[in-house]
Amino acid sequence: MGLLQQRSISTNKQIKSKSMEVVLTFINISGKQIVMRREFTDENHLTNFINYATKRYNYVFDEVWYKN
Repeated sequence: MGLLQQRSISTNKQIKSKSMEVVLTFINISGKQIVMRREFTDENHLTNFINYATKRYNYVFDEVWYKN
């Protein structure tokens, strides 16, 4: 069991070192398109940010483009 825990920790370190660069587009309440370029550590980080932006700024999520 100790090997499994150690293995998952090293896998997480490899994932964290690899970041994803994405371009996000949102639509604001006025209908204007908002474009953001950001780096995220993984898909969960990206999803959390999309949820945050839609709630905090009242944006509607449009699309995401992966750069790498």
